[in-house]
Amino acid sequence: MKYLLGLKKDGTRTFEKFLIRKIDEENEKEIDNVIDEGQEKIKKGSLPSWLTSGAALLFVLGAFILLRSISDFKQAYANAAWLIYLGAAFIIFAIVVYAIYLYKSKKLKENPELEKISEDIDQKFDEARVELNIPAEAIKMDVLYGMVKEKNGIEKLNKMAVFDFINLDNYVFVEDGNLCISDNREVFAFPLDSIKGSEVVTKRIMLPYWNKDEGIKSEKYHQFNVKTNNNGIVVKPYFKVNFIIDNEEYYLYVPNYEMEAFDKLINLNK
Repeated sequence: MKYLLGLKKDGTRTFEKFLIRKIDEENEKEIDNVIDEGQEKIKKGSLPSWLTSGAALLFVLGAFILLRSISDFKQAYANAAWLIYLGAAFIIFAIVVYAIYLYKSKKLKENPELEKISEDIDQKFDEARVELNIPAEAIKMDVLYGMVKEKNGIEKLNKMAVFDFINLDNYVFVEDGNLCISDNREVFAFPLDSIKGSEVVTKRIMLPYWNKDEGIKSEKYHQFNVKTNNNGIVVKPYFKVNFIIDNEEYYLYVPNYEMEAFDKLINLNK
């Protein structure tokens, strides 16, 4: 049994054979150039990650030092005043870095150049959807891509650092009896009649992004009990959708907050 949307370390994908169309190469380069320009401006306007990570670590270390001194501050000060001053300095440094981070983040949001780049990206993706013939009623949905590795002829899912999957905000729609998935660059099609049911998986998975406009705690999504941490989001449960295509068994995982829309799309078009 193979994961339907598998990625390999060498950059290849296990689902290439399901590709039905893609945007023109020149248009794809234009999209990449605009995105690269935006990322470069964000990088220049942001603090380096090593500095923010280091400041967070120093804050924790400083807080630990001061908390250890609270129980008997006089004695601690007499024994190692320098250590208390060091802990306080760590915390002050971290607060200053955080204040600079907030200031730079605010400036980035107000940057007219970035606003223009964001508009350009939206326009390029609008043009790509027209080129790919993605219908207006297509649903935006988190689609889970997994890293796979083959061992002894058996394909297995592997973690990507701390993440179980990458959840990408894709367009999902039905066309000519196929379930179609698009990332605004390509369209992949899987026969609807190859779907053989779904089952609940009562485990948790870690994903990097929350892609929805509404918040996790919003009226629409709070029922799914999605958690956040320093790395991303934690989802439990999720669903396993089973496929049989050309006599081969596949499966696709769907996060709980997307299953209702996914199920409705499939059943309406069967």
